[in-house]
Amino acid sequence: MGCFGALAHRFLVADVDGDGHADLGVEREEIRCRPDPSRAGPDVEAPLVPAHRLGPVRWHLFQPGKGWSHAAGHDGERPAGARELPLVGLTKTPVEFVREVTGGSRR
Repeated sequence: MGCFGALAHRFLVADVDGDGHADLGVEREEIRCRPDPSRAGPDVEAPLVPAHRLGPVRWHLFQPGKGWSHAAGHDGERPAGARELPLVGLTKTPVEFVREVTGGSRR
């Protein structure tokens, strides 16, 4: 019957570097099949493996006039106030959501 896999991304919003600007964290998750050692043949797959993280959260820091850029020095950090950006069922634009959770202005 074959097997499928899925790759998903979670987006986090936090001021990871403490500069007063909202930064974006990206965490990758994967769902996949794994080989079933009890069955013959290397191509036989078993049930799906639950979602698991693929490495640490990667942070992209915001700098006015430059936008977001990856900052490896903050990768793996999970600030206490970090919020997940819900992309499914979102009733606001991502920009409006970030503005709301960070208390940003409308300018």
